[in-house]
Amino acid sequence: MTTRSAARDPLVLALSPAGFVLFWQGLAWLRADPRILPGPALVAASIWAEAVKGALWHHVSATLLRVIAAFTLAMLIGGVLGAVLGRSRWLDRWADPWVLVFLNIPALVVIVLCYLWIGLNEVAAITAGSPEKAALGLVTGGGGARGGDP
Repeated sequence: MTTRSAARDPLVLALSPAGFVLFWQGLAWLRADPRILPGPALVAASIWAEAVKGALWHHVSATLLRVIAAFTLAMLIGGVLGAVLGRSRWLDRWADPWVLVFLNIPALVVIVLCYLWIGLNEVAAITAGSPEKAALGLVTGGGGARGGDP
């Protein structure tokens, strides 16, 4: 007899989201103000209305394009810097404190600072998502460069 993990159990996969929706609905009933905490049915109706109007698809695709642009920018910068730092011990030592800083800055802080410094525009939206991911790409690229055959 084989054991199944909880993550693959269809009952768990069905009951976990259902439990969340029930919890959400309970909080909405307790709050009793749909302007502050709307219930799942109200949110679903709003999503459906926006999907039918076409506005939902427009905004979701714009957000997805920003995410793709930020990720691509971050991986390009992080990968190139990682490869350079992975090949130079001296540069790696000098950059290490900065990499640690960028790995540990909360994303919310970066987002707020980008909007304050750059403005509320597309460049700020794309830039805000890049520093932390670039640091992750740098660490990964640097590990790959150090582990590769010289």
